[in-house]
Amino acid sequence: MRYFAILGFTCLSLSAWALSGLDVMKKVNANNQNFKTMSFEVLMTITRGKQTRERNFYNLKKYDGIVTKSLIKFYLPANIKGTSLLTHSYEKKNEKNQWIYLPALKSLSQIKGDKKKESFMGSDYTYSDVAGRQLYEDTHTLVKKDKKYYYIKSVPKDKNDLYSQINLTVKRKHPVVSKAVFFTKKGKLKTLTNDPKSLRKIGPMYFFKRSIVVNNRTKGSTELELSAVKRNIPISDSDLGIKGLKD
Repeated sequence: MRYFAILGFTCLSLSAWALSGLDVMKKVNANNQNFKTMSFEVLMTITRGKQTRERNFYNLKKYDGIVTKSLIKFYLPANIKGTSLLTHSYEKKNEKNQWIYLPALKSLSQIKGDKKKESFMGSDYTYSDVAGRQLYEDTHTLVKKDKKYYYIKSVPKDKNDLYSQINLTVKRKHPVVSKAVFFTKKGKLKTLTNDPKSLRKIGPMYFFKRSIVVNNRTKGSTELELSAVKRNIPISDSDLGIKGLKD
């Protein structure tokens, strides 16, 4: 299961005992495993200078202890309606497979190689960001802590990764990522901030309803706002397969 995805999602508290960076991130990861299925709707607002674009999609997720399956399907605006992204993420194998369907072209293709580093639907997220990061994909170091937060430096093990380092701010009371700063070899690239006022709880799971990522180089931004969040609802494997991608 991914420790970090587009939007951070235990009721477990991080104790005051000496924890390593990996220990902290294991607890963050555990929060993301508190569901079998989930669904929610997302309003994506992309800002470039004075211009903004809104895009709406719904997201279905299913986790069976081995693989996390996720389907994003856009329904607004009309010109991208039906555009869908399917992700199958295997934690133990550290493998993430993605496919995109473009209904206007009736085109189905797999996202591979450097394509995963490209912008997802014109946003400040890459396809790889959408797939999320696996717990053991990075080396996690606890840099410091205070009364409210743990500060983690996560360094990708893959030298070809887009990012050279990710600095994470994790809440001590609830193990969710409040902030993430992404670096490349050229320096700071973008900053993701989850709105603390939007922290919610559904069942044993904590999650943020609103987040914004700002590109530190272009000053563009992408805001995500969740609604209609549901967990442990009926979702079949076919809904999260190629058939569901194209339906």
